[in-house]
Amino acid sequence: MTRYFTIILFIFLILFTTMAIANDKKLAENMQIGDLDKTVMGLEIVSDIKFKKTMLLYLSADEKLDYEKMYRYLSKDYLEKHFPGIKNAKDYSELMKNKSESSKAKYLEITSCKQINRDQYEVGLIFETHGEGVKMKIKTIYYFLNENGNWKYNGMDVTNYKTVQ
Repeated sequence: MTRYFTIILFIFLILFTTMAIANDKKLAENMQIGDLDKTVMGLEIVSDIKFKKTMLLYLSADEKLDYEKMYRYLSKDYLEKHFPGIKNAKDYSELMKNKSESSKAKYLEITSCKQINRDQYEVGLIFETHGEGVKMKIKTIYYFLNENGNWKYNGMDVTNYKTVQ
């Protein structure tokens, strides 16, 4: 009887430890996202949970100007097109920190979310930023691409970059 009790106790201990580790992992991910999942309006229109999580991680890193973290969420195509000489997160971070036009964005609303095909999303966003000392609200479209099962930022539609009130 004691032997069965020990085995059952051991199984419960393993289950409890597994649940605690999973909870810590989820807590760490939520800390990386910050309050975006609570402050960005329109988030409920993004139904793909894995995509939503990655998008929020990217937007959170962008808001914090955490370039090394942002680098993890940039598509290979985007990096090759806009930063052909950059091969790692450290170099990307150094380059971006030295750019004079970098300004923090505050994401306010997701206005649309459309899955173009299996491997691409188009997301309409409104964010607040400061340009030349002036606070502006910008409406634009971001593209995300699925690379080997991971969603990556693939650029914005500059033709739809508009100042809004």
